[in-house]
Amino acid sequence: MELDDTPLNVYRTIRLRQARWDLENTNRTATDIALDNGFCDVAALSTQIAAAYGLPPSRLRRNAKARSRDGDIDREAAP
Repeated sequence: MELDDTPLNVYRTIRLRQARWDLENTNRTATDIALDNGFCDVAALSTQIAAAYGLPPSRLRRNAKARSRDGDIDREAAP
């Protein structure tokens, strides 16, 4: 986030960060994560996650699980 960001962009960034954290650190469904973070459906979440992070939600989750198995993940509190 930058100081010259619009309120909409700041809010979108917060929602995306929380959704990513949920994907990487919980076993909740993508649909539940999407709806709980203000996205109208899982397709909207998928589109925005891929645009922001370069990977679809399923890949983010898979990568996080792989890091967790390898012991490379530090599970901190939600953003």
